Amino acid sequence: MEMFEQAISRKLRFTGPKGPITTEDVYATKDLNLLNEMAKAVHAELSNNRISFIPGVEGGMTDAERDNQLRLDILRHVIGLRYTQQQAAAKAIVTGK
Repeated sequence: MEMFEQAISRKLRFTGPKGPITTEDVYATKDLNLLNEMAKAVHAELSNNRISFIPGVEGGMTDAERDNQLRLDILRHVIGLRYTQQQAAAKAIVTGK
């Protein structure tokens, strides 16, 4: 839960298709495709900022990069949670439980 506390205390926002989304709204989202697209966008931004072709040169993370890493960690967590819930619901339908 620590990552959610950090996100809420920083008032971290995520970029959604209709504008900024709060951490709470990301957690409440059940649309795996939307979460996946958001995660891919954050990952691409992180990857683009961390490129260095000089061996051993990476430098420290900026505040914006730390925020993006936190966004990605939260999105991965929520995607895993929603995926597990969807799989359990599908199994319950098949097994009748």
